[in-house]
Amino acid sequence: MIQKIIRCVVLLGLAALGNTPVLTQPALAQTTAPVTFMTAGDGSAFLPYGQGVAAYLVSRGIIIEVKKSAGSNENLSGVDASTTTIGTAFIGSAY
Repeated sequence: MIQKIIRCVVLLGLAALGNTPVLTQPALAQTTAPVTFMTAGDGSAFLPYGQGVAAYLVSRGIIIEVKKSAGSNENLSGVDASTTTIGTAFIGSAY
């Protein structure tokens, strides 16, 4: 019986926190530095994918720029070189 009461109290507390405006608003970016999303060049499947992901992130308030590259190897090097860079890569190149 005591366990049921504790569970109810915990669930009510969590439900109350869920309605708090601060917790339900989308998270804001912690830094003003833009994120760079490295894709491949024109004609690659990675370019429209990167543009789509960038459009979504911009709608969430994240500053991002899509950068065309020579491909997976350059993207992996760029990600290693910067903490604000993300990129696409073929699994074989990533391995």
